[in-house]
Amino acid sequence: MTQPQINEFIPPPECPVFEPSWEEFADPFAYINKIRPIAEKTGICKVRPPPDWQPPFACDVERLKFTPRIQRLNELEAQTRVKLNFLDQIAKFWELQGCTLKIPHVERKILDLYQLNSLVKEEGGFDAVCRERRWTRISVKMGFAPGKAIGSHLRTHYERILFPYNLFRTGSNLPVRHKATLTNDTKDKEYTPHDLPQRQSVQPQETCSIARRAKRMRSERGCVKTEPGEVCENRPNLRRRMGTCTAKPEPVRMAVTEVKTEPIDHKDPTEYEETVLNIINKPPQNKVDQYMCLVCGSGSAEDRLLLCDGCDDSYHIFCLIPPLHDVPKGDWRCPKCLAQECGKPPVAFGFEQASRSYNLQAFGDMADSFKSDYFNMPVHMVPTELVEKEFWRLVSTIEEDVTVEYGADIASKEFGSGFPVRNSHFEISPEDEHYLSSGWNLNNMPVLDASVLTHITADICGMKLPWLYVGMCFSSFCWHIEDHWSYSINYLHWGEPKTWYGAPGYAAEHLESVMKKLAPELFHSQPDLLHQLVTIMNPNTLMNNGVPIYRTNQCAGEFVITFPRAYHSGFNQGFNFAEAVNFCTMDWMPIGRNCVQHYRQLSRYCVFSHDEMVCNMACKADTMDVDLASAVQKEMTIMVQEEEELRQKINKLGVVQSKQVDFEVLPDEERQCSKCRTTCYLSGVTCACSPGKMVCLYHTRDLCSCPHVNLTIHYKFTLDELYPMMASVTLRAESYKDWLSNVQEILENKGNKKRGLEELHSLVEQAETKAFPQTSLQEQLRTVTTEADKVAVMAQQLLNGKRQTRYRSGGGKSQNQNELTVEELRSFIKQLDNLPCTIRQAPLLKDLLTRVDDFQQRSERLLSDESPSPLELQDLLDVSLGLDVELPQLPLLRERLEQARWLEAVQQASSWPDSLCLDTMRRLIDQGVGLAPHGSVERAMARLQELLTVSEQWEEKVLSLIEARPCHSLETLDAALQEVENIPAYLPNCLQLKDVVTKAKKWLHEAEALQLGGRIPVLDSLSELVLIAESIPVRLDPLSRLEALVTDVQAWKESAAKTFLLKNSPFSLLEVLCPRCDIGTGHQRSRSKKAKEAPQINKKAAAKMESLCDVERALSESKDSASAMTTLAEVRQREMEILLALRASNESKLLPAESCGTPSVCVCQKVPSGAMVQCELCREVFHCGCVDATADLEYGQAWLCPLCQRSRKPPLDKVLPLLASLQRIRVRLPEGDALRFLIERTVRWQHRVQQACTEGVLEKVSKMVRAGSRTSSHLTQEINGSSFYTEHKSVPLQGLGPELDELMVEGFLLQVTLPETEQLYRYLLYKLAPLPSLCSPSGNHTDQDPQSPRGSPHHNKKVAPSLKKDAVNCQSKRTKRRKESSDSQHSEKAKKCRKKKSKKSKERSEETKRTSSPTHTASAPSDSEEDYSLCAAPWCREPEGDEVNWVQCDGSCNQWFHQEEGYVEGENDGKTQEDCLQKFSSRDYIMEPAVFNTLKTYFQAGGSPEHVIQLLSENYSAVAQTVNLLAEWLIQMGVEPAQVQERVENHLKSLLIKHFDPQKADSIFTVEGEKMVCHGEHTYLFAQAMMSILAQEEQGGSAVRRIGQEVQKSAHERGHDASQITLALGTAAAYPRACQALGAMLSKGALNPADITVLFKMFSSMDPPPVELIRVPAFLDLFMQSLFKPGSKINQDHKHKYIHILAYAASVVETWKKNKRVNINKDELKSTSKAIETVHNLCCNENKGATELVAELGTLYQCIRFPVVAMGVLKWVDWTVSEPRYFQLQTDHTPVHLALLDEICTCHQLLHPQVLQLLIKLFETEHSQLDVMEQLELKKTLLDRMVHLLSRGYVLPVVGYIRKCLEKLNTDISLIRYFVTEVLDVIAPPYTSDFVQLFLPILENDSIAGTIRTEGEHDPVAEFIAHCKSNFIMIN
Repeated sequence: MTQPQINEFIPPPECPVFEPSWEEFADPFAYINKIRPIAEKTGICKVRPPPDWQPPFACDVERLKFTPRIQRLNELEAQTRVKLNFLDQIAKFWELQGCTLKIPHVERKILDLYQLNSLVKEEGGFDAVCRERRWTRISVKMGFAPGKAIGSHLRTHYERILFPYNLFRTGSNLPVRHKATLTNDTKDKEYTPHDLPQRQSVQPQETCSIARRAKRMRSERGCVKTEPGEVCENRPNLRRRMGTCTAKPEPVRMAVTEVKTEPIDHKDPTEYEETVLNIINKPPQNKVDQYMCLVCGSGSAEDRLLLCDGCDDSYHIFCLIPPLHDVPKGDWRCPKCLAQECGKPPVAFGFEQASRSYNLQAFGDMADSFKSDYFNMPVHMVPTELVEKEFWRLVSTIEEDVTVEYGADIASKEFGSGFPVRNSHFEISPEDEHYLSSGWNLNNMPVLDASVLTHITADICGMKLPWLYVGMCFSSFCWHIEDHWSYSINYLHWGEPKTWYGAPGYAAEHLESVMKKLAPELFHSQPDLLHQLVTIMNPNTLMNNGVPIYRTNQCAGEFVITFPRAYHSGFNQGFNFAEAVNFCTMDWMPIGRNCVQHYRQLSRYCVFSHDEMVCNMACKADTMDVDLASAVQKEMTIMVQEEEELRQKINKLGVVQSKQVDFEVLPDEERQCSKCRTTCYLSGVTCACSPGKMVCLYHTRDLCSCPHVNLTIHYKFTLDELYPMMASVTLRAESYKDWLSNVQEILENKGNKKRGLEELHSLVEQAETKAFPQTSLQEQLRTVTTEADKVAVMAQQLLNGKRQTRYRSGGGKSQNQNELTVEELRSFIKQLDNLPCTIRQAPLLKDLLTRVDDFQQRSERLLSDESPSPLELQDLLDVSLGLDVELPQLPLLRERLEQARWLEAVQQASSWPDSLCLDTMRRLIDQGVGLAPHGSVERAMARLQELLTVSEQWEEKVLSLIEARPCHSLETLDAALQEVENIPAYLPNCLQLKDVVTKAKKWLHEAEALQLGGRIPVLDSLSELVLIAESIPVRLDPLSRLEALVTDVQAWKESAAKTFLLKNSPFSLLEVLCPRCDIGTGHQRSRSKKAKEAPQINKKAAAKMESLCDVERALSESKDSASAMTTLAEVRQREMEILLALRASNESKLLPAESCGTPSVCVCQKVPSGAMVQCELCREVFHCGCVDATADLEYGQAWLCPLCQRSRKPPLDKVLPLLASLQRIRVRLPEGDALRFLIERTVRWQHRVQQACTEGVLEKVSKMVRAGSRTSSHLTQEINGSSFYTEHKSVPLQGLGPELDELMVEGFLLQVTLPETEQLYRYLLYKLAPLPSLCSPSGNHTDQDPQSPRGSPHHNKKVAPSLKKDAVNCQSKRTKRRKESSDSQHSEKAKKCRKKKSKKSKERSEETKRTSSPTHTASAPSDSEEDYSLCAAPWCREPEGDEVNWVQCDGSCNQWFHQEEGYVEGENDGKTQEDCLQKFSSRDYIMEPAVFNTLKTYFQAGGSPEHVIQLLSENYSAVAQTVNLLAEWLIQMGVEPAQVQERVENHLKSLLIKHFDPQKADSIFTVEGEKMVCHGEHTYLFAQAMMSILAQEEQGGSAVRRIGQEVQKSAHERGHDASQITLALGTAAAYPRACQALGAMLSKGALNPADITVLFKMFSSMDPPPVELIRVPAFLDLFMQSLFKPGSKINQDHKHKYIHILAYAASVVETWKKNKRVNINKDELKSTSKAIETVHNLCCNENKGATELVAELGTLYQCIRFPVVAMGVLKWVDWTVSEPRYFQLQTDHTPVHLALLDEICTCHQLLHPQVLQLLIKLFETEHSQLDVMEQLELKKTLLDRMVHLLSRGYVLPVVGYIRKCLEKLNTDISLIRYFVTEVLDVIAPPYTSDFVQLFLPILENDSIAGTIRTEGEHDPVAEFIAHCKSNFIMIN
């Protein structure tokens, strides 16, 4: 049979071949580790030993006898085996039907039935192919030429041969038209099945000849196979009625199918089928029944009766389905037997063993004979390429069977290895003895110290003991990997080459998947097929499917090494002898562990226990190789951690029984997991119900169904035993590292850090005792130590000899005879310096040489100097007396001594410049004149004269600089000082200049420190600096700024004094603002028991600050505002305690029962009498004549005495601007801290009032009053005969609780006017001391309005709710963040109005206030009327004149407007309409952006829509259409189209730039737009390419580039890696190294120090790449994570590189012209780098808490000015505050991290969206760890940040988010109300329409605005709504 022509085999590429030198070959594992990076990429490699390495062949040839395996080549190949199995099934099917399968011929080719069957199945089956006439298509696919009607032949053959088989497999009935007969053409060749099961179960006879080349197809079947051992029975042959014996053929594996018979005269086919099967399955009753048809039950027609050769059942040939016409000639099986035979399970494929055994000579003769016969040439002449191509042709064909034999896996332990081993029969010559211990001897390699297999106790054949392989031509080894994915090494001792194929380890899974895909039938029946070493596949097929394959030819004397998990296969070129073994190096250990996990998943047996090997190695940690110890340490860590987790899970399951077992003594089958077949060592689980069964801890649940308490865990070691083992391994690994580090440091450092010789001896001893590896470093250490010992001995001898020389010199001998020369001494010491260590004699010798060298150098210097110092000469001569060295310079030195006398004096004077004055120089010159002439003297004289001249000139010049007016700058003086400092003389004026410059620099430093420090400067420090500057004669630039600051502060203090202080007030501003510390002054001091029992700590604090001076000193000495607030809080506590005690004391004086004597009251200290008035704060009573008590004081107004009324008590809205202006000045002063404390105290008091109203404290007062009797404090009283009464009612203390009393007291103490204070006082006064008219049910005042709250008798029911409402609404009065511009505009407008108002308008306004404001009191500030003098019209023209008339709206708003010349503003709309119509009349005004606002204004003024439409349409000139026509005309007139297009495009471009709307542009790039761009790679690439081109434009290019970056970011967020596209479109292509580094980091999403170093070098060079290369958002985000993420670790050696690159990307500006860079501006690079480093050190320091960060807040604010730092701080804040427990640990009202967000918003507008996003995330986060009140406070703090963001211009997003929160109903309504209140305090008109559309619906919500509204004209809600309605068209 033939098949379509296959492609010729193409050899794969060659694997690497290595030829080591003798030095490399000495250590096999070291060499393998060296070549591993190259070789493991191909999976296999070949190693050629040095030529002289030729080990003798030591195998016992006489004893070696083996039985080879039989290999049929075409059964080895996977795809060929699938075809053969299919043909065997077809042949067996027909054979059981009594027919012989013959393969038909089509077009002179044998038909491929497997391909035909597969194609028909792919096309839908036989019926579908016939119905749709696809046979021609199938013939073309099979390779037949079209147009020859081949399809009909294929249909016939399929219908005749394959269709019945497929129907039988599916269980369908065969149609009647199909006859189950197999008619064959005489040309067809009979197919002989392989009978694989029979060959594997029956051993061939010894006489079987060696298989040769045989043809699968034979013309006739020659014999009938007989089952061995079967005895033929003599029974009648019912076919021919003759007694013959028929043999039973061996059945074939096929699927079980149901056999159906054709119904005959039966209505129900199913019933008939069941009847037939029942008859078939019914056993015969007697002998006669055996010859009855089991279908019809009749025994007639015996000549048509068939007897089954399987079960002896009988059937009529006409009763079968389909019926048979004739008796089959061969064996025949009934339907039941056919189903049974086809239903047998498949048998796993495997090799057969040969029928005979061979020795080497016999096998070699057979192998050589086979190869020479096959190729018909001598074996040594057959090319290897021919053998390779023929081998792959044979394994891929089914037409030819070639059978070979292979002597594989022969144990070397039994017959001896091919390498020489000790104690063997082989006698080795002395010159070959080194092969016994060679590492390349395969008997030694697995058990070398560097091999981990040496720690396996068992001898494992094939792994620790080599296997022998005897091959012949075509004998092969199939695709496989080694056990435990270990290394393997194969050595070919002799013979013909062995061809290898290998795939790298990383492609193992790919190779497996390809083979499973191409031959799924084999893996379906045998899943672990690749582990059986019985399947091969063509390398070309694997390579075509993407598997990398490499090959090599291994010749005799060469090694082939396979690497872990590298699949390999191959075949032998002829007769050869090879030996192989496994080995494992330390790098294999993690791979081995992964293999065990893989085996566990496959339930495959392990050859050895990986954990046992690791534990065995750990037990030998003390002697283990140190590198191996490092690997074992990692393995131990993983193993112990895994074991600990598993045992914890077992304990949680309830397994409590345990038992310690020595697993290594158990047989492997007893300690294998019954589930996954893993060998247990550390632990295992058993159960009493299953003796002998064990599972690993992973499969505890699979052991049995018993309760877990019945299970027992068997363990080898406890965890307490495992940890010390791991520690010992760690110690071993670390000890060698320390030793290695010390040795390397000693051998490399030859400078000042040399170690002592004793330490070298210690290291040598340590290496010997701890058996460290014998490396070159250790040998070098020994060599150095030995050399140092020799040098030390010589040095000692030299020193001894020197001392002896001195002794002999003293004996009278000439000293020069025994002295050393300098060269000899230097030569020896140089030898000492070359040593890497120090010896104790070296310092003595070096000292001597140093002194000699010093003497020589000094001698040379002095001798070469023409004016040497005589002292130095004399000292040098004295030094020479102590040198035992021959010195030739001594005579010359003595000669020069006399000449240097005068030079000494000059030198001495010159060496002390501070004492070298002008007189000294003149005196030396006079002395030098009388000396004898000499060159050195003359030069010295010249220098002195020159120095004298220069000094005199500079003295005069410096004096003029100091006395100059105006003063010179510091730079001028400093420059002069730099020149003066070089003059070596004492100059008084110059010293004075130096002092001046020093003072000036110090002053500047202090000034800069005050301005740039973290704290705000204190006023005293500024004043002191200004005073100091006045005494410095230098122009100091910061002085004017500091003086301005001091002036501003003084002006602020004056403004604050005008605001707070009363006229002729005896109090200072600080006294007014600070809490009172002089309470009782002027009164009789009386301390209550409560004051006496105050806590001791409070007493101490109060004792320190009992006067204003103490408080002022404490505030001045405070480091920051926080400490100042703490001080003031202590003073406030003392104030409250003393005042409460004073109130109680004063109140008690007025009680008769407690008055023991006549009390002294009032300022006059007399007894109370007559009309008295009582102070509501101190409760002291005063005579009405002694104090200035207003006569018109009404009921409900509180009266304070002169001592308690300390200030004007301005409103809070006038105080807040003072604090804001002080914060802008940024100077700290005690008054400022006191003002801040006053405001905070006020806000806290307001909150307490609100809380009291909310918690029902006021209702308790009402209930208490109803329960008891009301008290009246205005009745006449008598004390000791003195009668007095109070004219004004006051709140009695008896009805107040402690909480309300303290609340009321603190409200009066606040030096700020608050409506809550008055409302609370009036409420308590009404409840506790009402007027008689209010108490009487029938009493009414005739002077008051019946609807007035004071006049209504039912007012008592409404006061409490009203007070609560007022208390809650008090928050609306706060104006923390009012815009300065709005304030200024508002105030200017108010001032103008105040100037224009006439007396009449003032009187009317005053009257209006009294009548319209129910809450108006006489105590309101006098300036409050100015707020009512503002016109409500937004378009107010502010009329001027002596008298301005007003008109009030009669509607519901009751607002006032100016009336001018007989018309009212707002009604005179004619001018407005005229202005609008004039705009509408302009050309193309409908195309202008302002048309909408104009339309709105026109319609608001009452304009007509028809008129507008007419004007706009008439004035529309269609400019765009006109441009098109004009362009067309120009082209027709002959103008070039390109010129026309350029002009039009330029004009359109300018229009686009002019009218560009960012909001509309932003709406284009929505989420849907990003989805469209990132839909696919083509759309993304097109969009980015287009934007890359547009980004090159000068105008708008940066915006397009930014859009591209956002698109890239969106793609990254969707999981696409677009980094390569980004780099390719940019400038990275011109810088491949930078592109590679960037691409690697962007793909991995992490920074790499190596790649960062590459970029750092490039961007630090003189010609760096373009900065746009690193301005990739994803790349910069990686820097943010590395530098600013809390907890991120960065290598300090590379940190500056990270900072440099980030700063470079953020600050460097490049100028390009014509695609050429012309300039690089790096001015900001240094400062940006410094800022990044500073913030990184502050933010990433885990030891810095919030308090420390507050101290560094100023530094952070300075650094945040840099945009990149601001972005980093923003991300750092996000990461920090997102930590769940952050807010739980914070105690500050505003954490420092959130304060940083405010600064970021202030400095960087572009970061507003990110800040808002962070605030929204925090606002929506559930802080369950906080209580409800803390959560509300936190969210209020976040809302404050949002309001600040709004105040910085980011309005619409903030308001839009709050609007969404209100619509979703998922936010506490009080928070939205709080936000609205704060916004109303900040905003001021004019407003945009967008803002109004967002904010107005919130205010119109009753649940929001209902509680914010205030009664009266100052209602911000009503004002805002009225403004919007009057200025905007409201569309519902």
